[in-house]
Amino acid sequence: MNERTNSDRKILREHRERMVEKVMEQRQLDALLLMSVDNVRYATDFYRPDYSLEEYAEARAALIQKGGKTVFFDEPPDPYFQRANPWIADVRYLRSYLYSCEYDSWAEDIKKPIKEAGLSDKRIGLDYMSFHALDYLKKELPNATFEPVYDDLLRARIIKHPLEIELIREAVKIAELGIRGAWEKAEPGVTEFELVGAAAKAMYDAGAEALTHTPCIRAGQGSIMLQFYPTERKLHYGDIVNADLGCIYDGYCSDILRTTVIGEPTKEQVEVYQALCDAHLKVIGHMRVGVSMGELFEKWQESIGKWAQYSIPWAHGVGMKLAEPPYLLEHGEAAKFRLQAGMVLAFEPHVGVSGLAERIGGQLIVEDDIAITAEGPKRLSVFPYDEKLLGK
Repeated sequence: MNERTNSDRKILREHRERMVEKVMEQRQLDALLLMSVDNVRYATDFYRPDYSLEEYAEARAALIQKGGKTVFFDEPPDPYFQRANPWIADVRYLRSYLYSCEYDSWAEDIKKPIKEAGLSDKRIGLDYMSFHALDYLKKELPNATFEPVYDDLLRARIIKHPLEIELIREAVKIAELGIRGAWEKAEPGVTEFELVGAAAKAMYDAGAEALTHTPCIRAGQGSIMLQFYPTERKLHYGDIVNADLGCIYDGYCSDILRTTVIGEPTKEQVEVYQALCDAHLKVIGHMRVGVSMGELFEKWQESIGKWAQYSIPWAHGVGMKLAEPPYLLEHGEAAKFRLQAGMVLAFEPHVGVSGLAERIGGQLIVEDDIAITAEGPKRLSVFPYDEKLLGK
């Protein structure tokens, strides 16, 4: 996989710093106190080999001041961190309450650099914090004003820099190798757990720094139920198998899914899968600047035809979180959201609800990551759809 040059890293870091500064200006804030791990990484570009989107939010934090001065809180800081992140000069020890419930010690650690920076009576944006932790922090800083900014930061991250899109593309390539690894092992008698192991090994071998989630590989009854985790169940001839994979590469996520069948598909499975893939590609072709999420929903309903009643079209943004705005919905404010150049969407339509999955033996699903550009949509995922299910 490609690696960022020092120049690219600096360009992207400065871009993200400007986006964070813009949020502070728009909300008239003096600083941000970030706890959500994706926002902390977005704002600081920190890296640790144990990075995970599933880690507890308050295990580390970042205080971002106007002008870009940053204090990074870690638990505990270590020599590796300083070598891997030389641009982060001020690293403080954070006594996390996650294991001790000592909220007072945690609040004291957070308060100290806030007081040093003269922010004790200023407006500070918070992205994520438990109510209990916030109560302790307010006791330590009674004159500070805390404002919620999580949604503001997510909106700021919707439009990706070209370098961000390239990192997502690399994450997609790795996830595709994961699907290939799973498919190479998929045969009667192999368990879902074994497919997960093959997929995870392929992704880590290719350079994934972490997985976005446990590979969701389900077969037969698991596919019918749309099970969200693998089991010890063995594959059988005729099983429909879904592999929903994602990984993190240099902080950015991928999210793709492919479906196959063990042995030969039935005539109805082929008919449904062909309709699914055809409608899927038509909707992707409609993902142009200015088109609303509601219009994409309507395009799906039109394109899938008689299978609409058995289908669910789902889409979401992809970036430093596996799923972030915008979202594909038929009604409400989200449906009015219009595509802009620089967005990256994961589009994942399902056909199999309302009893169809029981009849054909599973859910038929595909998922691709798509970059929205001024010239039109660009599929970042190119792993082929299943030839047997396409009737080839």
